[in-house]
Amino acid sequence: MRAATELPILLPEREQSVQLAAAVLEKGPPVVTFSEFVQTLAGCGAEQQTTSQSLLSPLQEARRWVLRQLKGSQRTALLRARQRVQHDDTSGDPVLTVNSWLEFLTDFCWPYDGVVSTQAFIAADWRSRGKVPASELFSEEVRLCRHWLESNLGSPTVVHDHAQELLAHRTKRQRRAGLLNESQWALFLSELGHKQGQVTARAFFRVLDTHSCGELPLQDLAAVERVAARHKSGPSVAPDDRRKLIHQEVQACRRWLDAAVGRAAEVQSCLEERAKSRSDKQRREGLVTVEQWAQFLTDCGWLCGSSTAKAFFEVIGVPVQGEAPIPELVRLEVVSNP
Repeated sequence: MRAATELPILLPEREQSVQLAAAVLEKGPPVVTFSEFVQTLAGCGAEQQTTSQSLLSPLQEARRWVLRQLKGSQRTALLRARQRVQHDDTSGDPVLTVNSWLEFLTDFCWPYDGVVSTQAFIAADWRSRGKVPASELFSEEVRLCRHWLESNLGSPTVVHDHAQELLAHRTKRQRRAGLLNESQWALFLSELGHKQGQVTARAFFRVLDTHSCGELPLQDLAAVERVAARHKSGPSVAPDDRRKLIHQEVQACRRWLDAAVGRAAEVQSCLEERAKSRSDKQRREGLVTVEQWAQFLTDCGWLCGSSTAKAFFEVIGVPVQGEAPIPELVRLEVVSNP
């Protein structure tokens, strides 16, 4: 039998047929299989419900329900989420836990039980962290794009730093305030190879630009959590969290080098050939400075050469003012949970 918690949610347009099917089922055995359930629906004039395309997933149904209450406005949904989580509606992409998500749905008189609500949350929580940025709960385009960015680049911090380096043409005011407009975000996505950069950028601004400013903080677009703003008296990032972010950045670069250049031996050969500025001593001992390693990464097309090079040196325990053995850099293996 198909478990009850896995049943998709039926479209409301078929409610009359479903009610008729329910009356038929009540007269039959107390337990039916999913196939028997579908057959009963078909016999009551709800044939369209027998295909998976006409069934909504819990996440789709939750979105549909909330947006229907708000006349389709994703921005208003985000404002309400900010009020629920941050107790204000000023800015940012608030992060919801499963409990705050359930409370949020309750505010909209959600008609289904907690099982369906939890299924919707789990479907959105592709990071498996137990918390989801609100924009990803309200927009499938935002959810898929951030998943794509993390799969192709790395953590939100890495995405943030990539955008900072790539979008150097921004105005001084934008750089100082950490802002992007829709066209700049679309350019960033397109430069990375996203096939629908313009459409996806529009989806981000449709949700997050709640005050219609035309610009958004890069940290909100990249889903960097605002830790420093809430804990001004302490460090912006805990030491363990910082170490984890550094390891994630190095891992992302290593995966990228494997795809763009090749395995460790090929990367080493390419580096030795390109690093023309090395001294005779460096060539004999197989060493590079952080600047030379950064220049190599940049020449190969990596967007954050300087910051990533420093991350490599920190992971292998070499001061940024020192020199690192090339074999250690190109063969560096980073554990998932340092």
